[in-house]
Amino acid sequence: MLIDSLMLAAVVRELNSDLKSSVVRSAKVVAPFSVALALQVRSRGRIWLTASAHSRYAHIGWHQKSLTVGEVEHPETERFAEVLERHLEQARFI
Repeated sequence: MLIDSLMLAAVVRELNSDLKSSVVRSAKVVAPFSVALALQVRSRGRIWLTASAHSRYAHIGWHQKSLTVGEVEHPETERFAEVLERHLEQARFI
């Protein structure tokens, strides 16, 4: 439990330093159980924040380069990405 708290604190610190005041532009499905948020950052251009809810390979990360999004046939993830985009588009990290 302590390790989880330390990891979450490290992730929050990293996100605050790199993504503060960025704006969500879109949400895309990149793989089953994985979505990416396109964030517009003033100083660095566009960054892709990826999150996976896979039961074995869950991860959070970000990429400077544009992600290639293939045709993914996973209805639950597609619906989740649509909901994310509807609620988070133009949201700002503060």
